[in-house]
Amino acid sequence: PTNDASFYLDISSYGLDKPLKFDWQFKKYINQKVEVKLYRKIDELKEFVAILKAKTDDQVVLEINEENKTINLSDVAYILPYVEF
Repeated sequence: PTNDASFYLDISSYGLDKPLKFDWQFKKYINQKVEVKLYRKIDELKEFVAILKAKTDDQVVLEINEENKTINLSDVAYILPYVEF
């Protein structure tokens, strides 16, 4: 069907590059690695990978370097599922 023309096929999992927004998404990733970007540095961190431990209406609890840290969602630019290859 391509008449020997070159082509590029991109395969991905839907949603892996989308920020977590809804409670059901956060619940799905509890105890899993997530990529976090903050609006401002907190404890010298602005972009990092952590383990999502919990989420409330206005905060997330992240395990960073084996220590749990509570961060206000108003300080979070985004939280994405972390993909390791």
